[in-house]
Amino acid sequence: MATKRTAASAEFEFVFQHSATGILLIERDVLARFNPAAAALLELSDDARGQPLATALEAQPELLAALNSPEPDSAPVTLNNRREVQLTSAELKKGKRIALLEDLTARRAVDAGRAALIRQVAHDLRNPINALLGFADLAATEPGASAEQVEYLERVQRIADKLYSLAGSLVDLAWVESGMPLERQPVALGDVIRAAVSDLSDEAARREIAISLDIPETLPTVLGDAVRLQQAVGAVLRNALLYTPNSAPVSVRAEQDGRAVRCVVQDRGFGMAPDDLSKAFDRLWRSADARVQADSIVARALRGNAATLHRAGVPIVLTSYGLRNPAEFLARVRGAVEAGLPADAALRALTLAPAAELGVSTLVGSVEAGKLANLVITDGDLFHPGTRVQHVFVAGRRYDVSPGPARAAQEDDE
Repeated sequence: MATKRTAASAEFEFVFQHSATGILLIERDVLARFNPAAAALLELSDDARGQPLATALEAQPELLAALNSPEPDSAPVTLNNRREVQLTSAELKKGKRIALLEDLTARRAVDAGRAALIRQVAHDLRNPINALLGFADLAATEPGASAEQVEYLERVQRIADKLYSLAGSLVDLAWVESGMPLERQPVALGDVIRAAVSDLSDEAARREIAISLDIPETLPTVLGDAVRLQQAVGAVLRNALLYTPNSAPVSVRAEQDGRAVRCVVQDRGFGMAPDDLSKAFDRLWRSADARVQADSIVARALRGNAATLHRAGVPIVLTSYGLRNPAEFLARVRGAVEAGLPADAALRALTLAPAAELGVSTLVGSVEAGKLANLVITDGDLFHPGTRVQHVFVAGRRYDVSPGPARAAQEDDE
Protein backbone atom coordinates (compact mmCIF):
# COMPACT_ATOMS: atom_id res chain seq x y z
CA MET A 1 0.00 0.00 0.00
CA ALA A 2 2.83 2.38 0.83
CA THR A 3 4.43 1.65 -2.52
CA LYS A 4 1.22 2.58 -4.36
CA ARG A 5 0.95 5.85 -2.39
CA THR A 6 4.54 6.69 -3.24
CA ALA A 7 3.96 6.01 -6.94
CA ALA A 8 0.78 8.11 -6.97
CA SER A 9 2.60 10.92 -5.19
CA ALA A 10 5.41 10.82 -7.76
CA GLU A 11 2.89 10.96 -10.62
CA PHE A 12 1.09 13.91 -9.04
CA GLU A 13 4.38 15.72 -8.50
CA PHE A 14 5.33 15.28 -12.15
CA VAL A 15 1.99 16.67 -13.35
CA PHE A 16 2.12 19.44 -10.75
CA GLN A 17 5.55 20.65 -11.83
CA HIS A 18 5.11 20.37 -15.61
CA SER A 19 1.48 21.33 -16.18
CA ALA A 20 0.83 24.44 -18.29
CA THR A 21 -2.22 25.06 -16.08
CA GLY A 22 -1.56 27.00 -12.90
CA ILE A 23 -2.21 24.94 -9.75
CA LEU A 24 -2.75 26.30 -6.22
CA LEU A 25 -2.92 24.01 -3.18
CA ILE A 26 -4.69 25.67 -0.26
CA GLU A 27 -4.85 24.35 3.33
CA ARG A 28 -7.16 26.15 5.76
CA ASP A 29 -6.87 29.50 3.96
CA VAL A 30 -3.09 29.20 3.65
CA LEU A 31 -1.36 29.01 0.27
CA ALA A 32 0.50 25.74 0.86
CA ARG A 33 1.97 25.24 -2.62
CA PHE A 34 1.82 26.53 -6.18
CA ASN A 35 3.39 25.23 -9.36
CA PRO A 36 5.66 27.14 -11.80
CA ALA A 37 2.75 27.91 -14.14
CA ALA A 38 0.81 29.56 -11.29
CA ALA A 39 3.91 31.48 -10.20
CA ALA A 40 4.29 32.88 -13.71
CA LEU A 41 0.61 33.80 -14.05
CA LEU A 42 0.28 35.42 -10.62
CA GLU A 43 3.87 36.75 -10.41
CA LEU A 44 4.44 34.91 -7.11
CA SER A 45 7.80 34.56 -5.44
CA ASP A 46 8.86 31.63 -3.26
CA ASP A 47 8.09 33.76 -0.19
CA ALA A 48 4.36 33.45 -0.92
CA ARG A 49 4.45 29.75 -0.05
CA GLY A 50 2.98 29.21 3.44
CA GLN A 51 1.46 32.68 3.70
CA PRO A 52 -2.23 33.29 4.45
CA LEU A 53 -4.21 33.34 1.22
CA ALA A 54 -5.25 36.97 1.75
CA THR A 55 -1.58 38.00 2.05
CA ALA A 56 -0.19 35.85 -0.76
CA LEU A 57 -2.87 37.01 -3.24
CA GLU A 58 -3.18 40.59 -2.00
CA ALA A 59 -2.24 41.86 -5.48
CA GLN A 60 -5.01 39.73 -7.06
CA PRO A 61 -8.25 40.98 -5.42
CA GLU A 62 -10.60 39.52 -8.06
CA LEU A 63 -9.00 36.08 -7.80
CA LEU A 64 -9.07 36.22 -4.00
CA ALA A 65 -12.76 37.16 -4.04
CA ALA A 66 -13.55 34.30 -6.44
CA LEU A 67 -11.71 31.79 -4.23
CA ASN A 68 -13.64 32.97 -1.18
CA SER A 69 -16.99 33.06 -2.98
CA PRO A 70 -19.68 30.45 -2.19
CA GLU A 71 -20.76 30.64 -5.84
CA PRO A 72 -20.02 27.85 -8.39
CA ASP A 73 -16.43 26.68 -8.48
CA SER A 74 -15.70 27.74 -12.07
CA ALA A 75 -15.52 31.33 -13.28
CA PRO A 76 -13.42 33.64 -15.47
CA VAL A 77 -11.16 35.98 -13.49
CA THR A 78 -9.12 39.00 -14.60
CA LEU A 79 -5.70 39.31 -12.98
CA ASN A 80 -3.98 42.56 -12.11
CA ASN A 81 -1.71 42.22 -15.17
CA ARG A 82 -4.90 42.15 -17.31
CA ARG A 83 -4.50 38.50 -18.18
CA GLU A 84 -7.74 36.54 -18.01
CA VAL A 85 -7.85 33.05 -16.50
CA GLN A 86 -10.51 30.41 -16.00
CA LEU A 87 -10.62 29.50 -12.31
CA THR A 88 -11.78 25.99 -11.38
CA SER A 89 -11.61 24.97 -7.73
CA ALA A 90 -12.64 21.95 -5.68
CA GLU A 91 -12.71 21.00 -2.02
CA LEU A 92 -10.44 18.15 -0.95
CA LYS A 93 -10.25 16.26 2.34
CA LYS A 94 -9.27 17.76 5.73
CA GLY A 95 -9.80 21.40 4.83
CA LYS A 96 -7.65 21.25 1.71
CA ARG A 97 -8.58 22.83 -1.59
CA ILE A 98 -7.15 22.81 -5.13
CA ALA A 99 -7.53 25.63 -7.66
CA LEU A 100 -6.69 25.42 -11.37
CA LEU A 101 -5.91 28.52 -13.42
CA GLU A 102 -6.16 28.17 -17.20
CA ASP A 103 -4.68 31.06 -19.14
CA LEU A 104 -7.52 32.27 -21.41
CA THR A 105 -5.40 35.12 -22.77
CA ALA A 106 -2.95 32.74 -24.43
CA ARG A 107 -5.74 30.55 -25.74
CA ARG A 108 -7.58 33.52 -27.19
CA ALA A 109 -4.38 34.68 -28.86
CA VAL A 110 -4.17 31.27 -30.55
CA ASP A 111 -7.82 31.51 -31.58
CA ALA A 112 -7.22 35.02 -32.93
CA GLY A 113 -4.32 33.70 -35.01
CA ARG A 114 -6.54 30.98 -36.43
CA ALA A 115 -9.27 33.51 -37.23
CA ALA A 116 -6.73 35.73 -38.98
CA LEU A 117 -5.51 32.79 -41.06
CA ILE A 118 -9.09 31.92 -42.07
CA ARG A 119 -9.69 35.55 -43.08
CA GLN A 120 -6.52 35.52 -45.17
CA VAL A 121 -7.45 32.28 -46.94
CA ALA A 122 -11.00 33.53 -47.47
CA HIS A 123 -9.60 36.77 -48.91
CA ASP A 124 -7.38 34.84 -51.33
CA LEU A 125 -10.37 32.79 -52.46
CA ARG A 126 -12.76 35.73 -52.52
CA ASN A 127 -11.34 37.36 -55.65
CA PRO A 128 -11.99 34.46 -58.05
CA ILE A 129 -15.27 33.64 -56.30
CA ASN A 130 -16.41 37.25 -56.57
CA ALA A 131 -15.58 37.20 -60.27
CA LEU A 132 -17.70 34.09 -60.63
CA LEU A 133 -20.58 35.69 -58.74
CA GLY A 134 -20.18 38.90 -60.72
CA PHE A 135 -20.71 37.13 -64.01
CA ALA A 136 -23.68 35.31 -62.50
CA ASP A 137 -25.19 38.64 -61.41
CA LEU A 138 -24.69 40.04 -64.92
CA ALA A 139 -26.47 37.04 -66.37
CA ALA A 140 -29.33 37.56 -63.94
CA THR A 141 -29.86 41.12 -65.22
CA GLU A 142 -30.49 39.91 -68.75
CA PRO A 143 -34.17 40.47 -69.61
CA GLY A 144 -36.42 37.46 -69.78
CA ALA A 145 -34.31 35.08 -67.64
CA SER A 146 -35.94 31.66 -67.70
CA ALA A 147 -36.64 29.49 -64.68
CA GLU A 148 -33.79 27.24 -65.82
CA GLN A 149 -31.34 30.17 -65.87
CA VAL A 150 -32.45 31.22 -62.39
CA GLU A 151 -31.78 27.65 -61.22
CA TYR A 152 -28.26 27.80 -62.67
CA LEU A 153 -27.56 31.06 -60.86
CA GLU A 154 -28.73 29.55 -57.59
CA ARG A 155 -26.35 26.64 -58.17
CA VAL A 156 -23.49 29.12 -58.62
CA GLN A 157 -24.35 30.68 -55.26
CA ARG A 158 -24.43 27.28 -53.55
CA ILE A 159 -21.07 26.31 -55.04
CA ALA A 160 -19.54 29.60 -53.86
CA ASP A 161 -20.86 28.94 -50.34
CA LYS A 162 -19.27 25.48 -50.41
CA LEU A 163 -15.93 27.00 -51.43
CA TYR A 164 -16.02 29.32 -48.42
CA SER A 165 -16.84 26.37 -46.17
CA LEU A 166 -14.04 24.35 -47.74
CA ALA A 167 -11.57 27.14 -46.96
CA GLY A 168 -12.46 26.91 -43.27
CA SER A 169 -12.09 23.13 -43.28
CA LEU A 170 -8.65 23.34 -44.91
CA VAL A 171 -7.51 25.84 -42.30
CA ASP A 172 -8.82 23.60 -39.51
CA LEU A 173 -6.90 20.65 -40.94
CA ALA A 174 -3.67 22.62 -41.24
CA TRP A 175 -4.22 23.99 -37.72
CA VAL A 176 -4.54 20.55 -36.14
CA GLU A 177 -1.70 18.98 -38.13
CA SER A 178 0.65 21.80 -37.16
CA GLY A 179 0.19 20.81 -33.52
CA MET A 180 -1.93 23.77 -32.45
CA PRO A 181 -3.97 22.96 -29.34
CA LEU A 182 -7.52 21.67 -29.23
CA GLU A 183 -9.91 22.52 -26.43
CA ARG A 184 -10.16 20.02 -23.58
CA GLN A 185 -13.32 20.93 -21.73
CA PRO A 186 -16.21 18.88 -20.32
CA VAL A 187 -18.55 18.17 -23.25
CA ALA A 188 -22.04 16.67 -23.30
CA LEU A 189 -21.58 14.41 -26.32
CA GLY A 190 -25.34 13.93 -26.69
CA ASP A 191 -25.78 17.67 -27.33
CA VAL A 192 -22.92 17.61 -29.84
CA ILE A 193 -24.54 14.72 -31.76
CA ARG A 194 -27.97 16.38 -31.76
CA ALA A 195 -26.46 19.60 -33.14
CA ALA A 196 -24.68 17.70 -35.95
CA VAL A 197 -27.93 15.91 -36.87
CA SER A 198 -29.84 19.20 -36.82
CA ASP A 199 -27.34 20.79 -39.23
CA LEU A 200 -27.98 18.02 -41.79
CA SER A 201 -31.72 17.58 -41.24
CA ASP A 202 -32.67 19.55 -44.37
CA GLU A 203 -30.42 17.42 -46.58
CA ALA A 204 -31.86 14.24 -45.07
CA ALA A 205 -35.43 15.49 -45.54
CA ARG A 206 -34.76 16.37 -49.16
CA ARG A 207 -33.79 12.76 -49.85
CA GLU A 208 -36.49 11.33 -47.56
CA ILE A 209 -33.88 9.78 -45.28
CA ALA A 210 -35.01 9.31 -41.69
CA ILE A 211 -32.24 9.78 -39.10
CA SER A 212 -32.91 7.91 -35.86
CA LEU A 213 -31.18 8.98 -32.64
CA ASP A 214 -30.36 6.77 -29.67
CA ILE A 215 -28.63 8.76 -26.91
CA PRO A 216 -28.92 7.34 -23.36
CA GLU A 217 -29.73 9.77 -20.56
CA THR A 218 -26.89 8.19 -18.55
CA LEU A 219 -24.24 9.05 -21.16
CA PRO A 220 -21.29 10.52 -19.22
CA THR A 221 -19.60 13.83 -19.93
CA VAL A 222 -16.39 13.61 -21.98
CA LEU A 223 -13.32 15.82 -22.20
CA GLY A 224 -12.78 17.30 -25.64
CA ASP A 225 -13.27 20.13 -28.10
CA ALA A 226 -17.02 20.53 -28.65
CA VAL A 227 -16.66 22.39 -31.96
CA ARG A 228 -14.25 19.83 -33.45
CA LEU A 229 -16.30 16.91 -32.14
CA GLN A 230 -19.40 18.31 -33.84
CA GLN A 231 -17.43 18.72 -37.06
CA ALA A 232 -16.25 15.11 -36.84
CA VAL A 233 -19.73 13.70 -36.18
CA GLY A 234 -21.12 15.90 -38.96
CA ALA A 235 -18.49 14.68 -41.43
CA VAL A 236 -19.28 11.02 -40.72
CA LEU A 237 -23.04 11.64 -40.90
CA ARG A 238 -22.68 13.65 -44.13
CA ASN A 239 -20.77 10.76 -45.65
CA ALA A 240 -23.53 8.36 -44.58
CA LEU A 241 -26.16 10.54 -46.27
CA LEU A 242 -24.05 10.78 -49.41
CA TYR A 243 -23.88 7.01 -49.95
CA THR A 244 -27.29 6.00 -48.56
CA PRO A 245 -30.03 5.39 -51.15
CA ASN A 246 -32.98 7.77 -51.05
CA SER A 247 -35.65 6.85 -48.47
CA ALA A 248 -33.29 4.45 -46.63
CA PRO A 249 -32.78 4.99 -42.87
CA VAL A 250 -29.63 6.19 -41.10
CA SER A 251 -29.13 5.63 -37.38
CA VAL A 252 -26.92 7.53 -34.94
CA ARG A 253 -26.31 6.23 -31.45
CA ALA A 254 -24.01 6.99 -28.53
CA GLU A 255 -22.84 4.33 -26.10
CA GLN A 256 -20.45 3.96 -23.21
CA ASP A 257 -17.66 1.40 -23.54
CA GLY A 258 -15.80 1.20 -20.25
CA ARG A 259 -14.07 4.55 -19.80
CA ALA A 260 -14.70 5.55 -23.41
CA VAL A 261 -17.80 6.92 -25.13
CA ARG A 262 -18.48 5.91 -28.71
CA CYS A 263 -20.62 7.55 -31.41
CA VAL A 264 -21.80 5.09 -34.07
CA VAL A 265 -23.35 6.07 -37.43
CA GLN A 266 -24.94 3.26 -39.45
CA ASP A 267 -26.26 3.59 -42.98
CA ARG A 268 -27.55 1.40 -45.82
CA GLY A 269 -24.76 2.26 -48.26
CA PHE A 270 -22.56 -0.24 -50.07
CA GLY A 271 -19.85 -0.15 -47.40
CA MET A 272 -16.08 -0.45 -47.75
CA ALA A 273 -13.96 -3.27 -49.05
CA PRO A 274 -12.01 -5.03 -46.25
CA ASP A 275 -8.70 -4.04 -47.86
CA ASP A 276 -9.72 -0.37 -47.72
CA LEU A 277 -10.44 -0.19 -43.98
CA SER A 278 -6.82 0.40 -43.01
CA LYS A 279 -6.66 3.41 -45.37
CA ALA A 280 -9.81 5.14 -44.12
CA PHE A 281 -7.95 7.77 -42.06
CA ASP A 282 -5.45 8.69 -44.79
CA ARG A 283 -6.78 12.10 -45.82
CA LEU A 284 -5.25 11.84 -49.32
CA TRP A 285 -6.74 8.42 -50.07
CA ARG A 286 -9.97 7.88 -52.00
CA SER A 287 -11.48 4.51 -52.79
CA ALA A 288 -11.08 3.21 -56.32
CA ASP A 289 -14.63 1.81 -56.11
CA ALA A 290 -16.53 3.06 -59.15
CA ARG A 291 -19.50 4.00 -56.96
CA VAL A 292 -17.29 6.29 -54.88
CA GLN A 293 -15.59 7.81 -57.90
CA ALA A 294 -19.02 8.49 -59.37
CA ASP A 295 -19.79 10.66 -56.33
CA SER A 296 -16.69 12.85 -56.51
CA ILE A 297 -17.22 16.62 -56.75
CA VAL A 298 -16.12 16.70 -60.39
CA ALA A 299 -18.24 13.68 -61.32
CA ARG A 300 -21.30 15.21 -59.66
CA ALA A 301 -20.81 18.37 -61.70
CA LEU A 302 -20.31 16.49 -64.98
CA ARG A 303 -23.20 14.05 -64.58
CA GLY A 304 -25.61 16.97 -64.51
CA ASN A 305 -24.72 17.67 -68.16
CA ALA A 306 -27.04 14.93 -69.44
CA ALA A 307 -30.04 16.44 -67.64
CA THR A 308 -29.14 19.90 -68.93
CA LEU A 309 -28.92 18.69 -72.53
CA HIS A 310 -32.20 16.78 -72.20
CA ARG A 311 -34.02 19.86 -70.89
CA ALA A 312 -32.65 21.84 -73.82
CA GLY A 313 -34.10 19.30 -76.26
CA VAL A 314 -30.72 17.98 -77.41
CA PRO A 315 -30.76 14.22 -78.25
CA ILE A 316 -28.31 12.32 -76.04
CA VAL A 317 -26.67 8.91 -76.12
CA LEU A 318 -25.08 7.36 -73.01
CA THR A 319 -22.08 5.15 -73.73
CA SER A 320 -19.12 3.68 -71.87
CA TYR A 321 -16.77 4.98 -74.58
CA GLY A 322 -13.82 6.82 -73.03
CA LEU A 323 -14.22 5.35 -69.54
CA ARG A 324 -10.98 3.97 -68.15
CA ASN A 325 -13.01 1.43 -66.23
CA PRO A 326 -16.20 0.35 -68.07
CA ALA A 327 -17.45 -1.14 -64.79
CA GLU A 328 -18.19 2.45 -63.72
CA PHE A 329 -20.75 2.91 -66.49
CA LEU A 330 -23.92 1.91 -64.64
CA ALA A 331 -22.96 3.98 -61.60
CA ARG A 332 -22.41 6.98 -63.88
CA VAL A 333 -25.82 6.54 -65.50
CA ARG A 334 -27.49 6.27 -62.12
CA GLY A 335 -25.68 9.46 -61.12
CA ALA A 336 -27.09 11.25 -64.16
CA VAL A 337 -30.61 10.17 -63.17
CA GLU A 338 -30.04 11.36 -59.61
CA ALA A 339 -28.82 14.69 -61.01
CA GLY A 340 -32.11 15.26 -62.85
CA LEU A 341 -32.16 13.17 -66.03
CA PRO A 342 -35.61 11.51 -66.22
CA ALA A 343 -35.45 7.71 -66.00
CA ASP A 344 -37.33 7.24 -69.29
CA ALA A 345 -34.90 9.61 -71.03
CA ALA A 346 -31.96 7.68 -69.57
CA LEU A 347 -33.43 4.40 -70.81
CA ARG A 348 -33.94 5.84 -74.28
CA ALA A 349 -30.34 7.13 -74.25
CA LEU A 350 -29.18 3.56 -73.60
CA THR A 351 -31.40 1.83 -76.17
CA LEU A 352 -33.39 3.58 -78.87
CA ALA A 353 -31.15 6.65 -79.22
CA PRO A 354 -27.85 4.81 -79.87
CA ALA A 355 -29.60 2.34 -82.20
CA ALA A 356 -30.96 5.26 -84.25
CA GLU A 357 -27.59 7.05 -84.18
CA LEU A 358 -25.86 3.96 -85.58
CA GLY A 359 -28.59 3.23 -88.13
CA VAL A 360 -29.44 -0.22 -86.71
CA SER A 361 -32.91 0.49 -85.31
CA THR A 362 -34.36 -2.39 -87.32
CA LEU A 363 -32.11 -4.83 -85.44
CA VAL A 364 -31.74 -3.55 -81.86
CA GLY A 365 -32.89 -0.83 -79.47
CA SER A 366 -36.29 -2.19 -78.43
CA VAL A 367 -38.04 -5.46 -77.63
CA GLU A 368 -39.94 -6.30 -80.83
CA ALA A 369 -40.53 -9.36 -82.99
CA GLY A 370 -37.78 -9.81 -85.53
CA LYS A 371 -35.13 -7.90 -83.53
CA LEU A 372 -32.12 -9.36 -81.72
CA ALA A 373 -32.89 -10.42 -78.17
CA ASN A 374 -30.47 -8.08 -76.34
CA LEU A 375 -31.88 -7.79 -72.80
CA VAL A 376 -30.81 -6.87 -69.27
CA ILE A 377 -32.69 -8.58 -66.42
CA THR A 378 -32.51 -6.92 -62.97
CA ASP A 379 -34.10 -7.46 -59.56
CA GLY A 380 -35.59 -3.96 -59.50
CA ASP A 381 -35.46 -0.51 -61.04
CA LEU A 382 -32.28 -0.39 -63.13
CA PHE A 383 -31.48 3.14 -61.97
CA HIS A 384 -31.93 2.49 -58.23
CA PRO A 385 -28.54 2.26 -56.43
CA GLY A 386 -29.43 -1.03 -54.73
CA THR A 387 -30.62 -2.84 -57.87
CA ARG A 388 -28.50 -5.74 -59.13
CA VAL A 389 -28.20 -7.04 -62.68
CA GLN A 390 -29.00 -10.77 -62.69
CA HIS A 391 -28.87 -11.84 -66.34
CA VAL A 392 -27.82 -10.36 -69.68
CA PHE A 393 -29.01 -11.69 -73.03
CA VAL A 394 -26.87 -11.00 -76.10
CA ALA A 395 -28.51 -12.09 -79.35
CA GLY A 396 -30.62 -14.53 -77.36
CA ARG A 397 -27.74 -16.10 -75.47
CA ARG A 398 -28.10 -15.80 -71.68
CA TYR A 399 -25.23 -14.77 -69.41
CA ASP A 400 -25.61 -15.02 -65.64
CA VAL A 401 -24.07 -12.08 -63.79
CA SER A 402 -22.02 -13.03 -60.72
CA PRO A 403 -19.32 -11.25 -58.64
CA GLY A 404 -16.74 -12.79 -60.96
CA PRO A 405 -16.60 -12.60 -64.78
CA ALA A 406 -19.97 -13.09 -66.47
CA ARG A 407 -20.42 -16.66 -67.67
CA ALA A 408 -22.66 -18.04 -70.38
CA ALA A 409 -25.50 -20.31 -69.25
CA GLN A 410 -25.41 -23.95 -70.31
CA GLU A 411 -28.45 -23.54 -72.51
CA ASP A 412 -29.26 -20.91 -75.11
CA ASP A 413 -32.58 -19.09 -74.85
CA GLU A 414 -33.74 -18.62 -78.37
